Parts: sequence; structure tokens; C-alpha cells
Amino acid sequence: MAEVMQQRANGGPSPSASASAPAPVPTAHNGLQRQPSFSSFPASRSPSAMSLRNEKRPPRSPQPPMVREDDVSVDQLSQHSSFVETKQLRLRSQYPANSIENHVEYILVAAFDIDRGSVMEHQYPGPISGDETMLAELMLPDQAHVRSQDWTVFFLHKDTSAEEEEKEARKERRRKRREKQTADVDGDDATAGAEESDAADYFDDDELTESEDEIDPDGPPLVYVLNLVNTKQDNTVKRGAIVKAMAICTRHPFLHIYKPLLLLALEEYFRAPVMETLASLYNALNTMDLSLLPKLSLYENFVLQASDAKDMFIEKFEQIIRQRRAEDAERASLPSASSSDLQRKNYSTPRDTHEFESKVLYNGVPVPIKVPTALSPETVGDFSLIKLIQTFSTPHTTQPQPFALHPHLTTSGAYTHPIIVLVNALLTQKRIIFIGHNRPSGEVAEAVLAACALASGGMLRGFVRHAFPYTDLTKVDDLLKVPGFIAGVTNPAFSHKPEWWDLLCDLPTGRMKISNKIELPQATDGQVFFQSQGIPVGIYPSGSDSKGATDPTGDTHFMESLLASIANRHGENAIRAKWRSWIMKFARISAAFEETVYGASALFVGSHATDEPVYGVTGHGFVWPDELSKMRELAANVHRVEGWRNTRSYYSFIQDLARQWERRPVRGIDLHHQHDKLRCLKLTHDQSAAIYLALGRCVEEAGGPKPSPSPSDTDLSTVTTSTSLTIANDPDRKPGYQLQYDTILQLLLVSSKTGCQDKHSEVIGENHGASCRAALLGYFGERPGFFLFSAHDTSAVGSLKTSISSINSHLTMWCSNLLPTFLAVSGLAQAYSVKSHINYTVVTGIFKQDDVATDASTFNFTAENFGLIERKYPSDKTYKGRNPTTWQRLNHYIDTLNKKAKKSERYSLLFLGRHGEGYHNAAESYFGTPAWNCYWSEKDGNGTVTWADAHLTETGIKQAKDVNKFWKTLLTKEKIAAPQTYYTSPLYRCLDTARLTFSGLPLPKKSPFKPIIKEYFREGISAHTCDRRSSKSYIHRNFPTYRFEKGFAETDPYWTELFAEPSQDQDIRSKKVLDDVFGSDDSTYMSVTAHSGEIASLLRVLGHRDFRLSTGAAIPVLVKATTLKGSGPATTTIPYTAQQTCATPPTIRDSSCNDCSCCL
Repeated sequence: MAEVMQQRANGGPSPSASASAPAPVPTAHNGLQRQPSFSSFPASRSPSAMSLRNEKRPPRSPQPPMVREDDVSVDQLSQHSSFVETKQLRLRSQYPANSIENHVEYILVAAFDIDRGSVMEHQYPGPISGDETMLAELMLPDQAHVRSQDWTVFFLHKDTSAEEEEKEARKERRRKRREKQTADVDGDDATAGAEESDAADYFDDDELTESEDEIDPDGPPLVYVLNLVNTKQDNTVKRGAIVKAMAICTRHPFLHIYKPLLLLALEEYFRAPVMETLASLYNALNTMDLSLLPKLSLYENFVLQASDAKDMFIEKFEQIIRQRRAEDAERASLPSASSSDLQRKNYSTPRDTHEFESKVLYNGVPVPIKVPTALSPETVGDFSLIKLIQTFSTPHTTQPQPFALHPHLTTSGAYTHPIIVLVNALLTQKRIIFIGHNRPSGEVAEAVLAACALASGGMLRGFVRHAFPYTDLTKVDDLLKVPGFIAGVTNPAFSHKPEWWDLLCDLPTGRMKISNKIELPQATDGQVFFQSQGIPVGIYPSGSDSKGATDPTGDTHFMESLLASIANRHGENAIRAKWRSWIMKFARISAAFEETVYGASALFVGSHATDEPVYGVTGHGFVWPDELSKMRELAANVHRVEGWRNTRSYYSFIQDLARQWERRPVRGIDLHHQHDKLRCLKLTHDQSAAIYLALGRCVEEAGGPKPSPSPSDTDLSTVTTSTSLTIANDPDRKPGYQLQYDTILQLLLVSSKTGCQDKHSEVIGENHGASCRAALLGYFGERPGFFLFSAHDTSAVGSLKTSISSINSHLTMWCSNLLPTFLAVSGLAQAYSVKSHINYTVVTGIFKQDDVATDASTFNFTAENFGLIERKYPSDKTYKGRNPTTWQRLNHYIDTLNKKAKKSERYSLLFLGRHGEGYHNAAESYFGTPAWNCYWSEKDGNGTVTWADAHLTETGIKQAKDVNKFWKTLLTKEKIAAPQTYYTSPLYRCLDTARLTFSGLPLPKKSPFKPIIKEYFREGISAHTCDRRSSKSYIHRNFPTYRFEKGFAETDPYWTELFAEPSQDQDIRSKKVLDDVFGSDDSTYMSVTAHSGEIASLLRVLGHRDFRLSTGAAIPVLVKATTLKGSGPATTTIPYTAQQTCATPPTIRDSSCNDCSCCL
């Protein structure tokens, strides 16, 4: 016991029991004076357990959300701002060293007795009041004796306890303090002193209550139980085997971290089945030190989960370590300090801030433990969404079977994807059973946990509390009393009782079945609303029983995208992020639905504030390209939305939104709405700039009052003439560095994937964080208040104890996920260009093609070594190797140029390659240029050959393979520097040429051939069908390793029949894509596979002389890119020109005839 207390003094949590005693002496701290009562089913009196399915429907005009009485917002503490500031200076731990809560509350052991069945053998540190037989049966699942090992998970609901009564008392004290603060505004000094004392009491109380209020607003926290069952063969006992189970009861949802300890402990229990074995495990687990795990805010949690950066918020860990060292030093200075206090302890920051590493010393063996830093709601244990999705997707893809139609579930018709059926069932609170006959119970438990996280998306609640990861037939009566349960079973009897469930998910077969006993919903107001306007509701009127049904909800496209991400091994975090986006979109569509049908929505708090021009922009909610698209999508979702509106998760979400609104730093602008406007709508430059500047103003005013505008601030001050302090639209919320920091975090959470899908959206490449950050530094660097964007302004960051490197990391992430969409989609690139632009020049004298004397028509790039001139370079003297090749000397010269270049300059070698001969090229040669341009090019083919999005001919394939051999020689013998990045046009002939050219080459491991498909590297847009690209899905099937730039549309957004892109517009487009590449990619060597017309346009933009390439040819160009301040050259697009066609192919073969005069 002395060792445990010493560990607690050194920062570890203290267990409430000694290893030397089977049952610890009851104390006030360990909570054993009054034993709580546990049940595997929620209490009938619990608000969250109440059935909502048979209640009266909500009124036509939804009521405004109600904030819980026990919530304490920043506004309510504004009188005690000094206390708030003081509290911010000290970073709190998620699991403080002085916490009275243990990591593990109970250790249980059950065994199977041949005569008595499942029995409880031991409970430590004391018995759990409740049904012991029920617990034992849950710990020993069906068919446990046929497996050597099995894992199960189940939850225990605490009915009441002294702890919960104390929690209610704390809430009551807080309520009385708030009333007193209101009543005693004009009190004397004594009253003021009492108020100060109350504020201090609030913070002390908040240390113990804030987390529990946030995590479990529906009632007492669940107790999560991780259970391990082992079967050991023993011929000396009846049935020839011993079956025992050991379970750990904890309030930590990350209970999977205890698996290694449970394996060791159960093995030890088989050897020594005594209480001391349980005590040893209990004490070891509760001495685990997690006190250096910092407590992050809600926004910080979201940002950390969305980021892959391993050092995100590393400064938080550094700060809490500094605090601990200060505590150690203070403790060591005391006269009563022990020898252990005088020893300097070593603390280190984590290698990955997503996980906190600790150790548990069990029986002398240090067992490493990794605890997740940030957890999403409704996330329990270790599960895989990818596994769940693949389980039910594979049979549906290979052999689809129709579902029985149900309005809530089959929102895309009889062939709705099973995962969509599952999430619909979860959202509309149906009874769901996962069955795994002859499968381990741990498998069905994992599926239940994954399903809860699937429907939650880290946003919605109400699933886990009514989930039963494993249950059996003996508990079916209690199970059926729970509305909208999610249960895992292994007994096949459940599948024969369709009256017990609404949706059955069969894990072994990967099939789902809708019960023929399921209740059909009644007609709703929303359904009547759309039908009265002649808008079809759902998809049933149009081929609901057909596999080729339309996709008005977008679910089919979403699942295709999701499965493609899984196939491309994007990882579990990426899939969870996609589902979060889907849930967020559903919630926002639901809000728009309610506003359209009922006139108001409780799902959008503060819509009145965002509809005022506080920041110069207005509007709220989801954005559609047009009103017709909006009404169609709302009508397609009517059954799903109406089904959700009467569920636990719906009402819990309203409560959450109200709480979040109270703490939201930015209230006067709907960030998602403005972001979606930029992505979905064709805005003018002024409209786009107004939105971007509004975002900047949010950050600026959060940091403090704005000074009088300087000349550089004119554009910001003229955006709006509204009130000077608009942040949060609340004068009681005092601006400061913390509010500014929180505002930035809120901006970070605006994902570019959560809005509408616009086929006209332009896109920026993947690696644009650094360049975007550099642009922002240039744009905002001299503006007062923008401390985030200035590398020299460290005072603000210092006041928050936050390092400048971390702030820059946040900014880079913001740039990567948010601003590129703003800059590209909306035309804001032109609005922004008043501050900087990129100028391109060609470094001549390196290649023969730079010289006007070189004839492009006779130039052979393979015979001419890419045209490289044999010459000396100023850098030859500094080359350290022996006998360098010409290419090695050139590479060294380029490296030297970059080392000596200014920060605004860079040199890159751009390899421009034209595709090999395509069938369209062969057709033009066969029919003649006039007949091709005026007639045949507008056809998909001639009945024998197809040239729409033309493929390569045999000649074209040979050309590409010849270039591959040429590259192999250059790489192996000439030591040429291989491209670091590969780009290609989205047209098939370029995709295939790139594959044949670069596949199988001895490329550096750090620069493999993984090309990025960019829409703007396509050929000049015309009426020619050869320039109409295929769908994204088709491209992915044929080139699965290729990467699409962000926002790449499913279908061709640019090709329009009988209209052509003027060369002036093509040059503007080429400039944009070059700016994108040079702004986002810092590679020195890059390859672009494109077309004759597009390469000619790129050369014009670069300032290179006209040099036409034959099919399959390629040339390198040494480019100098300089970022200049001020406005770039004015560019004006002109309308596309209409192309006339000939009724019949012209007979003239004069290649100079390129219009319909040939037909005359």
C-alpha cells in the first residue's frame, strides 16, 4: 500500500485497494460505502431510454433548442474574466494525478460449472450489486468452449450511486451561484468578495465536472467491460475443459488498450485462481500514469483527429511537462521531501501526439500502453469501419440482391447499398441485429461498435448507450423493451424471429435483410409538401426496382467514392473522415429541409445572426447550385429526414448544437455556408473577395479592437460598415489571443469535402500547404491583429504558451484543406493576384530547341539526347564526383542555381511529353484534315473505330515504349535526374502514354511513378469528341494507381458539344495550372504528359518559342519561376466560339481548310 501511495505522490493515480488484501477497506474516496447498482440494459427511467417512436410528432414549426440548465458558458463567467485568464495559463490534464477516479473500477472472473452453469467466481475490489448470473452469462458467450480464446465487450448502466448524487449536488450549487451573481450585481464589497470566492469555487468544481458533463449529458457514464474467455483442455474435469473469463470494468471508452494486460492476468489466474491475482492486476492498472496527457478543447480534438501531422499540438505536451517539472521542483524544496522527490525525473514528448505512451508494471513486467489523445463521441474500443464496409459491400458488388422496399431504409430503391441501408436504419432508430453464427462473439461485438461510430460520424449521439455488442437468447425479453437497439448475437434463433428486429445483418454471408414485420411509416408533412408541388418524393416513381435507378440522394456516388478510397488504401482515418462528412452533410440538409417545410429549424442555431451583414456577407445553411437542385435533393431525402426527426440522436444533436453555440468563437457568419458558396456558385471576383476578406476579419477582430485603418487595410475596412466589434456578435465576449486562437481552430474545421459537389469546380493540387501559407504571409503580414500570419509576432503566442511553430502548422493545415478551394473555385485567384503573381522565363542556351535555328519538323529528341547542348557550366568546378556525364553536370548546375536564387525565385526542369498516336490522329490522316475537322471529329467513331477519348493505336503504343527505352538509357548510363513528380492530362491517350513511358524504370524509391491527373493539362476544348474525357470511375478502373487532384469531377465538366475554347482562354487556363503546380509542388524535376495544342499553350505561357511536337515526342525546358509583388498582366477570357458542322464529309483534302467553307 505504501508503494501505491508513493506512486500517487509522484504523479500517478491512486488505486483504492491494496494488492495484499482481497477486499480493500471501504473509504469515502473509493466509493465502496454505497455500492452502485449495474445492469446491462438502460434504466427505464432514463431519459435516453425513453421510446420516441410512438410519441406525438413534433410541431410543424420546430421549437428553438434549449440549453441545458447545468451548462456554464464563457458569457456567464464574463464578470470573472480575471479568473478565466488565470485558468487559461495552466494546462489541465485529461487524467489529473489527484483525481479520485480510478482507471479500472472492477475486475471480474467468471467460470462455467457443469452443474450450475455460468457462475461468478471473484469480484474485486468488491461485489457489484446487480444480477451476478446475468454478468456471468455475458462473460461466457455461447459456444465459448469450442474456442481456445474469445473476446467480448458489453456495457453496464449505473442506476444510481452516491457519486451521481454528489454530481447533482454540484450542479445545484452552480445553479445557485449563477442566481446569486444575477441578484447581487449592486452588492457591497463583501458581496464582491463572496463573488470572487464563488468564481474560485467554480474553477475547483469544474476540474471534476466539466469532462463528465460534456461526455455524458444523457446520464451517468457507461461502464465499459472488456472480457476475455479462455478454454483450456483438461481431461481430469467433466467435459474435458476448463472455461474461465476475466473482465475489466472501466469508464474509458478506449478499453482495447487493456488487452495485453488481460491476456497476462487470465493466464496468471489459471495458475493461481485467488483474489490476490485480481488485486495485483487492479493495482497495476490504477497506478498507470496518464497525468501528462493534456486536455484539449473540442475544436482542438477535431483538428487533431483530422490531421496526420505527428507533431500537431506538441506544444501542449511540452507545456504540461513544464508544469510537472515545476511541481517536482516545488515538492523537492520542501523539508519533508523524500529521496524519490529529490531525484530528477525524465519526461519526454510523444513521437506522435495522436497517442500518449505510458507503461503498466504488472508482476515486474513493464507493459507499454498507448492511449488515444482525442476521441470522437460514440467511439468505443478498437474496430474497423473498413472491415464493416467490405463485409457487406463485396456480396452486393459481385451479386446484388434487391431489398424489400421501405421508405426509411431503401432511399435509393431496392438496390440501395447495404451500408446506406444500415446507416438509414441507425438514423431512423430501427432495431438492428448483427448475427454471427459459428463466429467468435468478439466479431459481432466489433461490428456493433463500428456501426455505432458509422452513424455517429463523431457528431451524433444516442447509439452506444443503446448498443449491446454481445447478448444472448436469455435476455431477449429485456432487449425488446429497448427502442432502436443495436445488438450482436451468435445464436441463429434470432434470424428466425423477424418480429424481434427491423434489420438483420448476417456477418458470415455479408447480407442484410429487412424484416417483413417492420412497421411502415405514416404519411408526413414533408412528403405532402413536396407532392403538392409536383416534385417526386424519393425515387420510387422512377425505377425503384431497377439496378439502373437514378441517384438523387448522391448515396450511390458516395459509396463508389468510399470503396475507391478503400481500394486505394487510404486508411481507416480517411474513411472515418468521409463518413463524418456524410453525416455532416445529412444534418445540414435536414436543417434546410425543416426550414423549407416547417419554416424554421432547431438544427441551425443563430440563423438570425448570420443573415445580418455583420461581416459583409450573409446566408446560412447548405448551398445548392440552383433552387431546382435543392428541391430535388430535399425531396429525395424526405423519408430519411422525417424518420430521423423523431429519434434520440436528433434531439441529442439539438442539445449539442445549443451547447456548442454558447462556446463558438465565431457566430456572425456561417463558415460552411460561405465556403460552399465559393465551391458551388459562380461568383464574381468581388463576391469571392468579400467572403475571403470576411474570414480574415473574423480572425483579426477576435484578437482585439481594430485600429484606424492604414492604407494597406483599406480593402478590409471597406468590406462592411457594421459594428466595429463583430466577433461572436456579443459585446460581453472580450477579444483576445485565446478567442483569436479558437477562431482559427473553427476555421480549420471547415472541410472542403462537406459541401455540395459542383461539376464546374476548379481544383488545386495536393501539396499546396506551404505555398498557400507563403501567400498568406505576403498578404496579411503587415496587418495589425493578424498575429497568426506573422512569423515575428510571438507575443500573442507567448501569452497562450503556444509555440510559433505550432501556429504555423495550424496555418499550413488550414491552407491545405480550406483556402485552395477558395482560391481556385471562385476566381479568387484573380482577386488575390493584386498582391502577387508568378512570372515565367526560359533559361536559354541549354537545349537546341531553344534556338530558332532548330527545325521542329525534323528534330529527333531521342537521337539528339533531348536536345541537350554539350557545353560548360559555371558550376562545373564545384562538382565533387569524377567523370560526370553531361546530364550530371546539368543537374549540378540547376542545383547551384537554386542554392543561389532569391527566396522569390526557383529553377525547375520541366519535361513536356506529347502522347503517342491515338485513333483520332489516325482518323484525321485517313479522312483528311478538312473532313476530320468539319464532320468526322464530331462523331464518336465510324462504326469500325472509336475515337471518343481516343486510345492509343499500335503505333502510339510502340512510340511510348521507345521513349521508355530512351529513359532507361538516360537513367542508367547518363545518370539523368528522374522526374520527382509526374502530371498527366485526364484524356486516355495521355494516361496510357505516361504509363508505358515511365513504368518499369529504375526510378528512385522516394520519387516513384505515381502520376497526378490534372484537368487543366487537357487538350484545347473543342467539339471534337476525342477531347471529351471519360468518367472518373472509368479512369480509376483502368489506372488504379494514378492520383486525382482534389475535386476532380466524375464526369467531364468542360466539354460542350459544338463549342470551342479560344486559344486566349486556353493560355489563361495553362497559366492557372502552371501557377498551381509551381505554387504547390517544390520539385525541381517534373514531367507533364499532355497534347500538341496544350504543350504549345504551355510553351507560350513560359515564354518559349513555338516548337510543335510530333506524336510521342518530348522536350525538356529549364524554367525560372519568379514570384513578384503587385498585379500580374491583365487577363480577360472571351466566350467560347460556336462551331458549325457539315451535313456530309467535305471532299476537299487541302489541310488549310479548317472551317465549314470546305462544305461549299
